Amino acid sequence: MSETGPQARTAEGEPALRRGLGIWWRHVLAPVAGAAITIAVIVEASGTAQVVGAMWLAVGLAVLAVQGSRRAVPS
Repeated sequence: MSETGPQARTAEGEPALRRGLGIWWRHVLAPVAGAAITIAVIVEASGTAQVVGAMWLAVGLAVLAVQGSRRAVPS
């Protein structure tokens, strides 16, 4: 018989509720908190720092695009 409710356990024996909260924290709350902090820092930065940051972001996105295109080519 399958367990349900707060006492249910995952296949690994971990309480299901605890695992659910951990997933919620890792996949929702942490990224939202990180984005909020990053936006606050960018808004408060000087104009020069914002320009340098935008250039660094563009370089990073270009590198990501090149790496992604290399992985897409079948060998």
